[in-house]
Amino acid sequence: MMLGFLFGFAGAVLLSLSMKKHFRQVFVDKPLPVSSSRVLRGAGYVLLATSVWACVEAKGAGLGLTWFAGLLTVAVFSVALLLPLLDRRIN
Repeated sequence: MMLGFLFGFAGAVLLSLSMKKHFRQVFVDKPLPVSSSRVLRGAGYVLLATSVWACVEAKGAGLGLTWFAGLLTVAVFSVALLLPLLDRRIN
């Protein structure tokens, strides 16, 4: 289950970095190229799909999807809390 959380967390980080606002929070003066945005978004979706696979493989279809929803909630909440802290640390 830890693998599912790690893939979900990494996917949430990549999906948030694919947005201009969050990319500027982390990398202050660098613009986000369109090609990089697409690559980050695609890799984020692949990691989220891998997280679903890890949860379903560990717990079965019904319970695995439930675990995935819970782990993804925790992962996204963690990313949402860490982005402003990173912004304060850089500035």
